[in-house]
Amino acid sequence: QQAVDETLAEAGVAETEGAALRPAIQEQLQRQRELLGRLIDIQESWQRAIGDLDFKANQLIDLVARYDDFLAERLLWVRSDVPVFEQHFGALPKAVQWLLSPEHWWEVFGVLLSQTLTSPALWLGLIVVLLLLSREPRLRRRIRDHAEPLRRISTDRFGHTLAALGLTLLLAAPWPLLCALIGWQLGGSLQATAFTKAIGQAFIAVAVPFYYLRAFKLLCMNGGVADRHFRWSSSTLRLLSRYFQITAVALLPLGFVTAAVANSGSPGLSGAFVQFAIALLCLGLALLTARLMHPTAGVLKDVLAEHPRGWPNRTRFLWYTILVGVPAALAVIALAGYVYTAGVLLGSLVGELWLALILIVVHQSIVRWLI
Repeated sequence: QQAVDETLAEAGVAETEGAALRPAIQEQLQRQRELLGRLIDIQESWQRAIGDLDFKANQLIDLVARYDDFLAERLLWVRSDVPVFEQHFGALPKAVQWLLSPEHWWEVFGVLLSQTLTSPALWLGLIVVLLLLSREPRLRRRIRDHAEPLRRISTDRFGHTLAALGLTLLLAAPWPLLCALIGWQLGGSLQATAFTKAIGQAFIAVAVPFYYLRAFKLLCMNGGVADRHFRWSSSTLRLLSRYFQITAVALLPLGFVTAAVANSGSPGLSGAFVQFAIALLCLGLALLTARLMHPTAGVLKDVLAEHPRGWPNRTRFLWYTILVGVPAALAVIALAGYVYTAGVLLGSLVGELWLALILIVVHQSIVRWLI
């Protein structure tokens, strides 16, 4: 009754007219209450259904993860493709056409343009990248400035080395960060297509190796950490810097293309192309390792010359053959049809190489701290 009175009062209906309208208004309010009750019941049922669906989706994700681990353990040595001499090379032009299609790259441009209008995270990331790029000359100067106190014993502190290392890591960040940002935006957009998702995954795949290469190359720059703090020889620094640059220019683009085609979602495109690309990556790594680790012309030549009777010099042919032979063997494995095996082992090998380089930097930092 109170609701009817409030409705009549809001409508400004006179009491004489309201008496005739009361039954109809009361009936409509009763129907409204029933409809709202039904709506609440439907909403609660939908919420329960969504909760059940979310629970089942989590169960499915866990099941897929367990199957993925199961297959990773047991399919490593199962042939995933035909050997190269049985391969259908007609798919190679299709893969190249898919990768170079202007229509596909317009999709990439369209997704990025859409993200610039809707994604605050993209703008935040771009601001960070631009800020780091604008600070690059200053960061380089500060790295070199931290080497000046090392000239005198009274001003030599290990904190200068730590500060120079931190600034070097920061200096290496902007371009890899931009790659990761682009990949994240391309893969996570609601307008993403199969091509943009593949390109996004490729950008993310190369972002970390790109960062490592830039960081280690900057460690070897003139007046940098390896030069002034670790006191490595100038010939070693030039050789390391040159081969980090070669790796970034030659192997990173190949890795990007391989990751893009491998994530295309079309086995007809990725088969022969990925097989050859992984083989080329392995061969490229073998060639770079052969030159970089050569006992008489590589980065260890001075160390081996100083200790001619040490075990590294006595076993140089053994470890040199292993270092060069492992990536070369992975290339043969890929061409034999074990593409998945070669890809997994190549990823593990590259990860161990990064770990070895990081441990070298840590070791040199400890030595620097002790002296």
